[in-house]
Amino acid sequence: MMQSKKKAGRKNCSQVDHNTGKRSIDVIGELCGDSAKQVQRYIKITELIPALLDKVDDGTMGFTPAVQLSYLKKKEQQEIMNAIDSTQCTPSLSQAIRMKKLSESGKLTEAEIEGILGEVKQKKTDRAVSYTHLRAHETRHDLVCRLLLEKKKRKRKKRERWGVMKDGRK
Repeated sequence: MMQSKKKAGRKNCSQVDHNTGKRSIDVIGELCGDSAKQVQRYIKITELIPALLDKVDDGTMGFTPAVQLSYLKKKEQQEIMNAIDSTQCTPSLSQAIRMKKLSESGKLTEAEIEGILGEVKQKKTDRAVSYTHLRAHETRHDLVCRLLLEKKKRKRKKRERWGVMKDGRK
């Protein structure tokens, strides 16, 4: 689906449909159920090298960080891909923004990229260990209760999103 949205947005974004008076991105957004800004993001990530775009498509890299990386030169994007392969980490949004700023100032190097990506590797490990540690003492009863409460919370949020009250009325 993302591929078709990206291809659909290849027109000049400022073109106006003279029948409706809307910009192309507004029309595409309405057809796809996205905002004009989101359509612009889909168009922008077409500037990623194929290897990074594959990471977005397979879900291993977030869409928003990918948009930030699409502003980088192709050579820099390839260096990031090499660092992703060596560190086995993809950049978070804040890391992608930092890399974009370094690129704009001409200071983005392979060492900087690996250093930035190395930060996430350590933080992910810390979080996973502490998360596992917290759940290690959970009994079956605690697990069932927690899962039921989470399910109830999801249902409540879904109802609130759709404007449905507890008795089923709007």
